[in-house]
Amino acid sequence: MNSVKDKTIWPLIWLIMLIGFSAAFAAIGSWESYTYSDNSRAIVGGGQYLWCATSGGLIRYDILSGEHRKYYLSDGLADINLMSVEIDSSGAVFIGGSNGTLSKITRTGETRTYDFQYTSGIRYNLFDLYADGDVLWVGAEMGIGKFLISHNGGEFKDIVPQLGMIPRETPVRAVRVIGDYLWAGTDSGLAFMPKDYDFPQDPQIWHSYTRNQSGLVDSRIFSIAAIADTVFAGTNNGVYYFGADSLWHNFGPGSRTIYGLKYINGSLMAATNAGVYRRNLGNWEMLPSDSLRTIDGRSITVDSLGNAWVAFANGGFATFNGSYWDVVTIPGPPSNDIYDIALDSSGTIWTANWGDGVATFNGTDWQLYDSHNSGLGGNGAVAVEYDHFHDRLWFGSWGDGLFYYDGENWQNFDENNSLYWGVGGFPYFIAVPDIAVDHRGNIWGLDLDSVDPYVTMVVFDPDDSTWLGYYENPAQIPNNHIFELLTVNDDIYAAGNGIFRLHFGHNSLDTTDDFWYEPLTDMTDINALAMDEAGRLFIGSAYGLAYYDSVRQDTVIVDLPDGYRSSVLSIAIDGLGNKWVGTDSGVVVLASNLSPGRPNWIEDFKPTNSFLLGSAVRHIEIDKNSGFVYIATTNGLSIYQSGFAAPSADLSDMAVYPNPVFASDKDQVIRFLRVPSDAEISIYTAAGELVRRFLYPNPNYWDLRNDKNEKVAAGIYFFYVRAGDRSGSGKFAVIR
Repeated sequence: MNSVKDKTIWPLIWLIMLIGFSAAFAAIGSWESYTYSDNSRAIVGGGQYLWCATSGGLIRYDILSGEHRKYYLSDGLADINLMSVEIDSSGAVFIGGSNGTLSKITRTGETRTYDFQYTSGIRYNLFDLYADGDVLWVGAEMGIGKFLISHNGGEFKDIVPQLGMIPRETPVRAVRVIGDYLWAGTDSGLAFMPKDYDFPQDPQIWHSYTRNQSGLVDSRIFSIAAIADTVFAGTNNGVYYFGADSLWHNFGPGSRTIYGLKYINGSLMAATNAGVYRRNLGNWEMLPSDSLRTIDGRSITVDSLGNAWVAFANGGFATFNGSYWDVVTIPGPPSNDIYDIALDSSGTIWTANWGDGVATFNGTDWQLYDSHNSGLGGNGAVAVEYDHFHDRLWFGSWGDGLFYYDGENWQNFDENNSLYWGVGGFPYFIAVPDIAVDHRGNIWGLDLDSVDPYVTMVVFDPDDSTWLGYYENPAQIPNNHIFELLTVNDDIYAAGNGIFRLHFGHNSLDTTDDFWYEPLTDMTDINALAMDEAGRLFIGSAYGLAYYDSVRQDTVIVDLPDGYRSSVLSIAIDGLGNKWVGTDSGVVVLASNLSPGRPNWIEDFKPTNSFLLGSAVRHIEIDKNSGFVYIATTNGLSIYQSGFAAPSADLSDMAVYPNPVFASDKDQVIRFLRVPSDAEISIYTAAGELVRRFLYPNPNYWDLRNDKNEKVAAGIYFFYVRAGDRSGSGKFAVIR
């Protein structure tokens, strides 16, 4: 039977190779990731490379060339919010995540992941790692894990929740093997045991030191080191050493949290929250810090050339050359928590990152703007909108008012030069949670919780610098707790606690032609609005997804798929009319064809089933020309080349996916990419016989059945698309 099947498939595969299907689909479904990775938490040196665990992925740095590489979920990591890193004797790199996962990168580049499992459903920070032969000791949020590196390809053997008299499930922030003993530094003291003891879960085998015991006054331990047989512990108030008198002694530096300790080139070095210190001639000296971005040191290591390196919180990592620090920072957004995205006329991405400022990315380089190098205030921006009428970027801030940037100059609008006003008791704190540009180039902005006057919304005409304000009014917007704006032709929708619609008429700054509609819904906690081509207003709230049907004058609830039934934070509509819904659990895509009670969900993404960086999705922006989907998460920026989010202009670059399709796969279908929403699709055999004809996107796929609902045979098929006066075609293969 197998030989007959092989004879059928191989000629077909050979034909596919001859006509060349695969090249056209290389970019379909591809992901790119961009994170802020200068928040360094742990660093280790080995051979040619340094490895740095950051809040935005893993950095591999070549100490010889200065080149770097970033590792993300798409590279096989199980987490990008990383806490620890270690190298074993084989050169394999282990990385501890904040979600209870341990990742391993072998010397050949292969990646494996392992789960630290203690209490079901709880994910623990893996704070520290230490490799000792075939054992990797893991300091976790609830104790210690013993991981066998080579056994069964790597597995956790023991989970140890209690270390002697230290309270059960106390976080362990440092683990080190010193001589024949394993030492653990915890939030409540130190403990040690014979490293080769077979039952580390036995609390009796651990000898522990808690607060005010044996001289240990400061019992929160962040780091451990050794010089010969002397053990040193870095605490939240200096370094302690264990003396010959069996007592702990504090010998400074005082009032410093010692996150990293390392004996390097004959000196004990300490990475602290207030600089890097070195112990010389019985005293601590602080190394110069002028060239550093921050002085909050978190980890210290030595490279293969004998150079000391320190990882800094929000400062990258650096080596001290004897006079100053050589600092390494990695390009990316100014923080991983991205609130909003806009695209300008050149396709450059602009991100709003709250107090960390804004950033631009042109596909190659990042440029950061904050209060130090721009006209932005210290509160950064929470909203960004591109004004193509004047080629400006507009920014709403959380406290500093409204800004614009025209490529050369910055302008700020606040209580002194606009109608904006601050919150009660703080007239200079102006929160602008959202902005919108109408079809005449006027700028609309919200004024959250302003008091006396109770401004809810302002509109500004940049051409003649004219302002118009709207105030709390029971017949208009009854409160100024509004977070979202949407302009559609001569209408503007303002949403927060309710949705309010204003028809502002021909002149946005003339109230004589204003018409206020009745509130559209009594929904509250609204985060997102989007209008589709059918005139349905889609609404995202803390309670899920809905749309307002203006014909029926009714709000219809749309049930989200299982696993995504949570807050909706963003909604975007692509060039085919599909709705991309960002939730605090990931992204789901609703097909353009919509029937009440029967939503057609065509895609879903979360970090566990895709390379989406984070579950909480604050904003989605779609380039309808390219089909690129830009997703702002709390863990960074994800860019998805969907392959189907933008229609083909002339039907010359349509495609299907997958191609070839293995029809033996369960529920396999062919999806059509870049096909316009008003298309008719016809499927033909290679002999020109009609197999199936249907209107797209109802459905938006072909289920490999003919018009008699029979499964089609293996072979080459052609599809023909007609949309208005345009037409196009393509081919694909079905393999059984």
